[in-house]
Amino acid sequence: PIVLVHGTVENQKSNWSALAPELKNAGYCVYTFNYGDGLFTLGQFYGLDSMTKSGSELKSFVDKVRFWSGASKVDLVGHSQGGLLLRYYIQKLGGAAKVKNAVALAATNNGTTLSGFASLAEDYPDLASVFVFSWCKSCADQITGSAFINSVNAGGGTSPGVTYTNIATKYDEISTPYTTAFLTGSNVTNITVQDGCSKDKGEHLAISYDRRALWFVRKALDPSLTGTAPCVDVKPFIGG
Repeated sequence: PIVLVHGTVENQKSNWSALAPELKNAGYCVYTFNYGDGLFTLGQFYGLDSMTKSGSELKSFVDKVRFWSGASKVDLVGHSQGGLLLRYYIQKLGGAAKVKNAVALAATNNGTTLSGFASLAEDYPDLASVFVFSWCKSCADQITGSAFINSVNAGGGTSPGVTYTNIATKYDEISTPYTTAFLTGSNVTNITVQDGCSKDKGEHLAISYDRRALWFVRKALDPSLTGTAPCVDVKPFIGG
């Protein structure tokens, strides 16, 4: 079974309307869920609560999926915060024994500068607390150098027995610099979607609808997948 983990200010439908049916049509058992409810969500936007609390929600959901499916392990695919969250679950909540593949799209693995806006939060912490972090606790957790980031990455940030694939776009405006998505280790593969395909202009939001990026997800889940990743003209924000 595969569990898809959406990103910040997103939900299971907006994030996975392309990948979920593609994986299902390929024969996978696919599960999605919403996590991290917060203020002003209006039932549409999630991933806003603290990442420690959201990690507990992910842990609970994975246990349900394992019970429903009878599988001892799951594969996890996350976008943005979801990519970092699945690593928190693996590293800190006992997930290493329950996960085979950890695949991330544009993850905030090493924290983000938010294209420089994070430095404004440092310069004006009171304003940031009132206007951003009060309703988006996970935003503070994902800033470069946060206590949460440092905790997840302590000791290298990966676990033996889990295979990690990190897929990034050099046009990312949210997970910045885009190489923040990358990890190191013998069990890690890092991919930039523009390598070998310069006409792919997909950025942070488009990557979960980018046919090239999604092919890399499928290849990470099934290394025996044949063929090559498609190279098509991908527009920012809408994918292709």
